[in-house]
Amino acid sequence: MPTFDQGNSTRWRIFNAVATALETAPALQAVPVKRAPTQALTLKKGEYTLVVRWNADSFVERVGNDERRSFALVVASIVCTEQSDRDADAMHSVVGQLLRGLMPTLNALTGVKEVSSRETEVTSFSDDFQPIEGGLVLSAFEITYRQPANPLQQ
Repeated sequence: MPTFDQGNSTRWRIFNAVATALETAPALQAVPVKRAPTQALTLKKGEYTLVVRWNADSFVERVGNDERRSFALVVASIVCTEQSDRDADAMHSVVGQLLRGLMPTLNALTGVKEVSSRETEVTSFSDDFQPIEGGLVLSAFEITYRQPANPLQQ
């Protein structure tokens, strides 16, 4: 089995930090977190689930010897209860608070500077999650960061 000594990318470290924070957050009361699932989700009545996926990691601009990048992350709050839409929206609010509080941790990632996050879109529909029984609130987040420039970008 191959081993890779260069370590994980900034993109993976950010994704892992976000997913781990959601998995361990007391405010989410052990709601299951699915990391980039490859199969359709089915929820039973009374179940809650979070899905975390990343969409893209893009070069934005060169800044001295660094590059600024934009990382797109999606978090889906999915609920199957009597009041699914209301409960999914409430879970989405908790997720947003957790991600805003996670910025100091993301800024501490080795070799990364100026990490910031903003929610760019919230929707209740996505082809990736339809049809779904229950409520869905899908949040798109843009996380920007600076890291040493890729030699190919020079």
